[in-house]
Amino acid sequence: MKTKDDETPSGSEENSCWVENPQAQLLRVEVHDGEFYLFPYAWLVWVQFKPIEKADNLVIVFSSHKVNIVGKSLRALGLAVQKMKIECIRATPPGKDASLRQQAASIEKIQIEATSPANG
Repeated sequence: MKTKDDETPSGSEENSCWVENPQAQLLRVEVHDGEFYLFPYAWLVWVQFKPIEKADNLVIVFSSHKVNIVGKSLRALGLAVQKMKIECIRATPPGKDASLRQQAASIEKIQIEATSPANG
């Protein structure tokens, strides 16, 4: 039986690197081999989008972790995070057609690290 997790996002192409849901309260970040993290949007501290010549860098900082995303055409993803309507972020499958990867947003790498509490 197909579950909601098996579906592609509505209005987007198959194998999309993110899933939108206007009612999302948590951001699921899928890293690899089925491993994922759940971050409540209430813990969102700040987001930085930095366009770089060969790739974009999107940093999402929660109170306990920093999520660093490297890919192409990630501005729209950053703006959707601003509206807290992203349910899931995942790397673009490597087998995806190269011409589609150039036209649409793609995520090449996701790194997650715990943030240190402020010393004070």
